[in-house]
Amino acid sequence: MFQKKKREEVVSPSTRPSYAVPQDFCRIFTEDQTALYLLSLLLTADSEKAERCFVAGLESSIQGNAVFKEWARSWSKRTIITNAVRMILPAPTSLARCPTAVSSFSNASANSCTPCARSLAVTSFIAMPASASVAIVKGLASTASY
Repeated sequence: MFQKKKREEVVSPSTRPSYAVPQDFCRIFTEDQTALYLLSLLLTADSEKAERCFVAGLESSIQGNAVFKEWARSWSKRTIITNAVRMILPAPTSLARCPTAVSSFSNASANSCTPCARSLAVTSFIAMPASASVAIVKGLASTASY
């Protein structure tokens, strides 16, 4: 009945999580420039779109939600992926409404690739074993001209 209330612990500034600032994102995008550009190139399949995606990813990271410093590198990748998806699929499309998706995916070539087929290709890439996806990215890196 007359129990003493537990004293709340005071969190010192040194134990509080610190948030990433724009300089952190600039450093990350500079250090990981090649990897982040290759990610955007892989997702957009176009060097011009990949460059726009990279720049938009940096802007989104700087102007977006506050994230913990420890998460900043992952957040940078997330913004690249989000911007790439927005570029290749600007309007919501369900696969059920896209009858050419399956046929385009099975005959995947640069000329017959529809946005739906491209999203299937991205999904397939993500589901691949790591060794297979690394080999694909290395192959892209050897043929990419930046």
